[in-house]
Amino acid sequence: MHYGATHTKPNFDGATAARRGISLAQHHTTIFDAYHTAALIVILLVTYFNLPVYVHTLNESVLPKDFYFVFLLILAPIIVVRAKALTSYLTSPFALWSMALLLLNVIHLVDAFLAGDPSQYVAADEDVKMASEIIYTRMQFLVMAIILGFAFFVARTAAYQRVFVFAAVAIPCLVGLDFAEPGLLYPLDVQSAVLGRPGATFINPTIASEVMLLVFLMACNVIQPKYRVPLFLMTSAAIFLTFTRSATLACLLLFVFFAARRLFQKSEVIAIVIAIGVFAIVFGDFYGYLNGRQDIAGGLNNIDDRLNFFSSFNVEDDSAQSRASALLAGLELFLENPLAGAGAGATQFWQMGISTHNQLVLLAAEYGVLGIVSWLALAAILWRGRYFSDRSLQVAMCLLFIFMTMFTHNMFDFPYWLVTFALVSGQSAR
Repeated sequence: MHYGATHTKPNFDGATAARRGISLAQHHTTIFDAYHTAALIVILLVTYFNLPVYVHTLNESVLPKDFYFVFLLILAPIIVVRAKALTSYLTSPFALWSMALLLLNVIHLVDAFLAGDPSQYVAADEDVKMASEIIYTRMQFLVMAIILGFAFFVARTAAYQRVFVFAAVAIPCLVGLDFAEPGLLYPLDVQSAVLGRPGATFINPTIASEVMLLVFLMACNVIQPKYRVPLFLMTSAAIFLTFTRSATLACLLLFVFFAARRLFQKSEVIAIVIAIGVFAIVFGDFYGYLNGRQDIAGGLNNIDDRLNFFSSFNVEDDSAQSRASALLAGLELFLENPLAGAGAGATQFWQMGISTHNQLVLLAAEYGVLGIVSWLALAAILWRGRYFSDRSLQVAMCLLFIFMTMFTHNMFDFPYWLVTFALVSGQSAR
């Protein structure tokens, strides 16, 4: 009996040790998953609040690339630990699309250098220098999107998505604060600031409105359906305060889409219609309030032009006319170079002074047919993505991409767009 007791003890100890080993491994996994989630939350907050550019605006000694370098340091442990999944990720639709666009930019970069002085590492011609800088920036953002896409791909929990709820509430509040107190968040004389049109940490009101649209849709994947209407009304009100025509139209179209796809219940649709009606009734008082604001008096003409668009669909203001001219110039540039395009960055420093304000036309003008193919491929990838738990939200995001393409040319130049594409093109952790 004594021998039997001593004989069974090692097996018992071995089983205990095995259980302890498993428990310890699970503990380490839990800690790492928590780190993974925290890392994604920090990076998403910094990206969707535009902090690299905002901080640089307030303090020029801090460069946006400093933030992106920190991103790489934060993500490095995740890349190392989850390296086995890298092959699977690199064959995913978004990764393949990003790498193809990256290769296309490399080709254009080489072409830009060949167009300069071959004896110099930096091209001599000023236009070539500008084109090279634009291409470098696009390549850096694409690489960052690929890396972040991998971090999303291997995430074992969707807890980080709750950051979009915070952003969807906080950003409209910041826009409202900027509207009420111009100059509080940033000096009014900085580049991209528009007097009377709040931009919050984005400085530019158009960028602020785009981000609010994106985070609203992303937040809808997290919140309970009953909270969609309050969040939509808050987002719409803040977007209206930016007086951005494209984003305001996008809000109206989202409302119609949500109603048609029953993302809003009938009673909620009625409530929103009533809210719009009430605003229409008190709009005269709001307009009087605007005209009484001495602190934004210098920007009232611009605001009037934008408000007139919604009352009479008047597009005769300088902003609309200059954009129409740039759009036509972009189409003409594409027709001159339909196969290869005029070169990456060509519409950023041409004689028009502004770019096309149309992502598809920009891609066609700069990259030719391959630019159009890249846009179509991304639209298909977003359509086929499985990020949202409700298929209708996935469709809404794809349609928003298509609609906003007609009004912006910065989708491949701004991190918040590329990060959104990286997220919604795949399948979310549950």
